[in-house]
Amino acid sequence: MNGPAPTTSTPVGVSILFPDPADAERAEEHDQPECVGDLLLDQVIAALTSRRGDYRLAHYFYAPLPTTAAIDYRQQVFHDLDGTPSAGHLARFGQRMTTVRRALNYAAEVRAPQVSWRWALDGATEYIEAVRDLHAHLTAAPLRSAALHAFTDYLSDYLGSEPFTRLAAEAHQITGELDRLRHSLTIRGLRVTARPYDEEEDYATQVAATFERFRHGEVKSYQVEYRDTSTVGHIEAQVLERVARLFPEPFAMLERFRAEHRDLIDPTIALFDRQAQFYLAYLDHLRPLRAAGLDFCYPQVTDAREIEVRDTFDLALCAKLAEDHTPIVRNDIRVQSHERIIVITGPNQGGKTTYARTIGQLCHLARLGLPVPGTSARLPLIDTVFTHFERGENLTDLRGKLQDDLIRIHDILHAASDRSLIILNEIFTSTTLQDALALSTRILEDVTRLDALCVCVTFIDELACLNEKTTSVVAGVDPADPTIRTFRLEPRPADGRAYAAALAAKHQLTYHDITEALAR
Repeated sequence: MNGPAPTTSTPVGVSILFPDPADAERAEEHDQPECVGDLLLDQVIAALTSRRGDYRLAHYFYAPLPTTAAIDYRQQVFHDLDGTPSAGHLARFGQRMTTVRRALNYAAEVRAPQVSWRWALDGATEYIEAVRDLHAHLTAAPLRSAALHAFTDYLSDYLGSEPFTRLAAEAHQITGELDRLRHSLTIRGLRVTARPYDEEEDYATQVAATFERFRHGEVKSYQVEYRDTSTVGHIEAQVLERVARLFPEPFAMLERFRAEHRDLIDPTIALFDRQAQFYLAYLDHLRPLRAAGLDFCYPQVTDAREIEVRDTFDLALCAKLAEDHTPIVRNDIRVQSHERIIVITGPNQGGKTTYARTIGQLCHLARLGLPVPGTSARLPLIDTVFTHFERGENLTDLRGKLQDDLIRIHDILHAASDRSLIILNEIFTSTTLQDALALSTRILEDVTRLDALCVCVTFIDELACLNEKTTSVVAGVDPADPTIRTFRLEPRPADGRAYAAALAAKHQLTYHDITEALAR
């Protein structure tokens, strides 16, 4: 089955994703940015779009909104759909539009002309009823969003337009004419004769009445349901052709209907059907997570340069943990307006990378107008999220790991602006501590001059007090047992403690344990 009917190259009248309908086309040009993979959002997007492959939704999750007004435009639609009957009506409309497209595809593929015409009529009938029902539901719903109000007004005009009223009238008339047709088939050997029905006796009724006397209570039904199919055998096609000769006028009307209404799906309605799936896909993804007790909120996205989020978590990680019924640790994030660099330190496997990834996820999701993990969120409008996560060496470019790190970071600093978010995760691990400190200091000083927002996960504690724009966050451990990570990160000065000795003792890998084992 093919996807939704393609829209024209001219922007259609109403978009429920973008205040400017032309942006709907520009969104198609967005390829997956590098940050999506580093933030593991590619896994989230793949999961929530997997059942809607025909709609090709991934591009919408790569195309950020440029202004707070556009974000508010999209959030209003989410408010109209989140936990309301309207979401169910839109889902039902999408299912019916799938049926319409399937019928029209059958009409284009089947060889028997009469069957093709009938599939086209059935598709048109379903389309007419689906649009009318959607309009009735949207008209009755307490909508607040400008987008859905505008689309409802568009539907009102469309339903009253001459093309639609003519389509509906012709479909109704032809369906009635075809439903009134009656014919008989006479089969003698290999010869089949079609003729008008002449009040012949219905032997099926007699057979059913004869066997009714043998019926005792409820019995198992052995009737077989045949699935609708777009294909017919050559004998069926020939029979249908002869029936069409018996009733030339209704079938001529059917043929004209097919010829005149090949492109019956309105481009704006086709676009609405696709864009509605963006909202429904994300809400469907959140449903089991909310059922597991996780909170999602609508962030306040502003031009201020502050972050304040409560009880947040990694959206990619939580889906796996929720499936395993593993408790999910929530963290608060707070960055004041004068703070631009967040340095995250603490023991390995303590949740530092997850915390940094969560900040990136929050900013990306917020600029898409999506609900974000947490009970409340205030986030800045970011223009681009840049990420630098560790990669293996690429043998094809003959560059060492240190050189590759420097080139990648240089490219990031060259492309970033003061409205960007830069996430640096464990940079310069391939060099000495002294060189890593010198290089990291130089880079963070460049970030300070750029005035971009930066998250830096590092093993170098000295970076946590680099300058007045730096704030320190530390991953915590259980005070009673330093080998246990709490995965809670707190804003406090770096303490220089990696708890490696406690971890080595827990796994019997201290110097004493190793020498004793070797002596055995």
